[in-house]
Amino acid sequence: MTIKIVGRGDTAIAVEYLIALQELSFERGIEPRQFLADSDLPVDIFIRDDIKVGNESLVQVVSNCPSLLADPMLPYDFARRLTLSRHGKLGFALNGCATLGEAIELLTQFIDIRIQGLKLQFEINDDTAEITIVDWGAERPDGQVLAEDIGELFVLTILCCLALMAKQLIGQLQTDRDIIIHTTFPNRGVDPRSQKPALDIEYQAAHNRITCPAALLAMQPTAHNPAISRAALAKCEQELVAMNAQGITLIDQVRDLLHCEARNHWRSIEEVADALFMSVSSLKRKLAQLDSNFQHIKNSERFNRAIQLLDDERMTLDNIADTLGYNNASNFSKAFKGWTGYSTTQYLNKK
Repeated sequence: MTIKIVGRGDTAIAVEYLIALQELSFERGIEPRQFLADSDLPVDIFIRDDIKVGNESLVQVVSNCPSLLADPMLPYDFARRLTLSRHGKLGFALNGCATLGEAIELLTQFIDIRIQGLKLQFEINDDTAEITIVDWGAERPDGQVLAEDIGELFVLTILCCLALMAKQLIGQLQTDRDIIIHTTFPNRGVDPRSQKPALDIEYQAAHNRITCPAALLAMQPTAHNPAISRAALAKCEQELVAMNAQGITLIDQVRDLLHCEARNHWRSIEEVADALFMSVSSLKRKLAQLDSNFQHIKNSERFNRAIQLLDDERMTLDNIADTLGYNNASNFSKAFKGWTGYSTTQYLNKK
């Protein structure tokens, strides 16, 4: 499995979060063009497989919709969209756990496949269970801090989503069962207990966390199905491994895409950018941040391939030039001398 991050940002957010936001914006009359403006997200992002949204692009989408941010109900409505089923394989894995406590432990282990960089701490103090947000990516890669209203939206949405998921798991959506949200943010004029399902929230608290009686941890999810849980958990593990493998750099990804073996074709920057689900300008900017550029990577790959081909006595210079995408042997020879300082003849004589 390969996971691609679409748009800007070094951390990945599940595309279902973007879909829920798009639904909310549509209901509030926000045009689709305005929704995705300047986000570097393609218009067909909602139907692409095995992709996630870059965190900076998601922030841009939210910034595009000031009327959304001005709505004090947004975090609560957003959280209600993110039901267990919206969490895909992780939602099914949680539903199949033996107890709520086991589901919470599983969630803290695999939260990265939904919101990369979100860190949750699960503790039991005396007779109270606590899930605390210890890190949620408030600082962007460029060192800047997210706008306060956007940060508040994300944190409140996460807290409300976690509380609703817990209530949904144990089949207690119509009662609070002492599942309480504590947030450092003030109340913006919302009565969450009057909503359906109701939420119990303590505002301007010391931490962003959820608490509940520890006795609830022994309750079994209402849709408990060990077989489905095992299958879903296996897929969660596969996705987490794939995401952890994202240590591969953008330069490595560009190198892997440059040459199409099937057609002996060296891809253009437009083709590579499209394969990486980003615009050409975004690809250029991200490579520049890594002190590289597309042509440098392409030349490096051509040079490495040239050395291999020159070692093959069956290959003529014309064959090599064609394989490397040059019009003729003369152009290849000029490029080779520029790389090494030697002509192809001098290189072969020095072998």
